[in-house]
Amino acid sequence: MNTVFLNHVKELEKKDASLACLLRLHQKKFQQSLGIKSFSFKPNEKSEVVYCYGLEGEVDELKKWLFTHPKHQLIFIEDQIGAFACFLSRKEAKIFVQSQQVKWVLLTPPIEEKIKKVIWPYLFRPFELFISPSKEPAFEASFIELKWGAEMTACLYRDLGVTYLKNVFSNFLYVNNFISGESLKNCFKNIPAILCGAGPSLEKNIDELKELHEKALIFGGGSALTALSRRKIGIHFGVSLDPSPPKERFLRQDYFEIPFFYQSQLSPQFFSLFQGTKICFGDSGGFALERYLIDQLALRLPFFDAGMHVATFMAHIAAHLGCSPIILIGMDGGKAEKQNYIQGVEQPFEKGKRKDPLFAEDRFGNQVATRFDFVLGHLWMSQFAQQHRSALFLNATEGGISMKGIKELSLKRVKEKYLRCPFDLNGHIYQTLLCAKQEHIDQKKLKTLLEKIYKSLKRCFQKSLDLIETVFKMPQKAFNRRGFVFYDMEIKEELFYQKVLFPLWEVWRHFLQKEETIEKMANPLLEKKLQQVLFFKEVCVTYEKDVFK
Repeated sequence: MNTVFLNHVKELEKKDASLACLLRLHQKKFQQSLGIKSFSFKPNEKSEVVYCYGLEGEVDELKKWLFTHPKHQLIFIEDQIGAFACFLSRKEAKIFVQSQQVKWVLLTPPIEEKIKKVIWPYLFRPFELFISPSKEPAFEASFIELKWGAEMTACLYRDLGVTYLKNVFSNFLYVNNFISGESLKNCFKNIPAILCGAGPSLEKNIDELKELHEKALIFGGGSALTALSRRKIGIHFGVSLDPSPPKERFLRQDYFEIPFFYQSQLSPQFFSLFQGTKICFGDSGGFALERYLIDQLALRLPFFDAGMHVATFMAHIAAHLGCSPIILIGMDGGKAEKQNYIQGVEQPFEKGKRKDPLFAEDRFGNQVATRFDFVLGHLWMSQFAQQHRSALFLNATEGGISMKGIKELSLKRVKEKYLRCPFDLNGHIYQTLLCAKQEHIDQKKLKTLLEKIYKSLKRCFQKSLDLIETVFKMPQKAFNRRGFVFYDMEIKEELFYQKVLFPLWEVWRHFLQKEETIEKMANPLLEKKLQQVLFFKEVCVTYEKDVFK
């Protein structure tokens, strides 16, 4: 192996000793160079983070971009150790090996975890992904899904889960009886379902929709409820899961007596308005404390993936009920510059226009403004349809961004081809819900569980406070790892730590303990742990004030 390679490996060892060791152990296998392809990395100057999957290609433009700003980060990703070796044999690799702005990732199992480690530190920053011609293009979809999934998780935890869990507690305390959505599996087998989103194209379908009340189950989701109500559309089911919807908007609809599907994080103010049959589905796995309460109360609410938003939630509900075909309308996923939402979706008292941070191409080749949760929702819907082939999915949205693998038809054509026979839908719904087994929440047991959680919170707070006071009373050199070991042993036994503190820390540590932050610490071992303890203390204070008050 040439001297250039050995020197570069020695330099790389300072940043990634394990990768350097692996390269040395197998260096005899890498005598043959893969060569430089015609592919060239040319990042956009506005990008702050660049991921390169594959190392063959020209890197001059990449080098220029990297050093135009100290915040620029470059991550080389490879699944072949030989490709790393061939790249390190090139003279131009020297500047990348020496730079602290460059990271090297060898994709070995578990691959998903390796990718997450280089996604989390750079969430919400403009990025680009380059894939070498020799690599599998499907990597892009997997990478984007993981990145946006991480950003959705971060958004879910942005207020430490306070809104979500406060809603769960309130709704459990408010409702004594409800129907578990799980018990309705296949109760509407092969009955068509129309799922109404609130996209701009919903306006096109209103006239057709008025004629379909007896030919398909009609679901109204989230913001679409107000729009449908204003147009006097008869729907069979309301659906929502928004923890904090605009209250004024949802007061301007009159579907308060119809059966209603929800998850327990739904806004209590909105939830309390509905007087019809309440049908609850289990959690989506975001908060361990909610699952703990469900299990302890022996409720039949198994995990239920609601997807990205109310549209994906409706799709999963319809498939669970056994509906087919499942027809999507008003699910544009984006809005053209001069396009307006149907009346009732955008609030008249809102000033200015909504700012969407992303742009995409719709099915007609036009540029539309969108959001990453809409794009990820379309991806989720496509994958869900592929995984549930027992149901026929049809996209009758008549506008917006396409959903891969889902056939596009106008609602008029869908009606002619698939919705010919009328059903006694109201009678079937009434009989099904009448016979469904009710779930009962033991309010006395629930209050005992909440008291148990609260007492654990208080103990976690006191343990954290005691440790912080001890650390600040001692010289840093006098307080070693042993003090933290005893603290960890005690706090890890606490319920509040297991179900709240630890899951929150697993998300927030990526923001609080970035590499540049750790590099500035005089005593990283002490300061990192102290930062974690301070975080725990603040979470305890916040939950006591805002969740358990």
